[in-house]
Amino acid sequence: MLLFDECIPPAVVQALQLLEVECKDLRELRRQRTPDGEVVAIAKAESAVFVTYDLDFTTPALLAEMARQGVCVVMIRRPKGADLAQAAEIILRQMRSWRALCGDEPTIISAGMRSSRARAVSSLPHMKSNAPRR
Repeated sequence: MLLFDECIPPAVVQALQLLEVECKDLRELRRQRTPDGEVVAIAKAESAVFVTYDLDFTTPALLAEMARQGVCVVMIRRPKGADLAQAAEIILRQMRSWRALCGDEPTIISAGMRSSRARAVSSLPHMKSNAPRR
């Protein structure tokens, strides 16, 4: 399942639901304005890949929490001036690959119009000291 951050427009989520994509957003769960750390816990509880435009999900503290919880986060990179249809297109084109890209290790995925790129949290230079010990 995909769990969308509240920064993803409701029209995108509704369109994907009409196309029978298994997804929810924080508004549906009545969790608007939830602190980022709690959002990670919600995604974990829902066994969801968390999808956002919000760049604060790349902060070291939040990535460390994400790693600890074992949640995969997808950052949608929108071209400047992209409309809702383009955001939905990125998601539809690439969502099937995200679960596989998450793998066994905590991962952050950057998704654009052409492809998705996965990076293990432990490989991020500023995360080496914050990565969970296995």
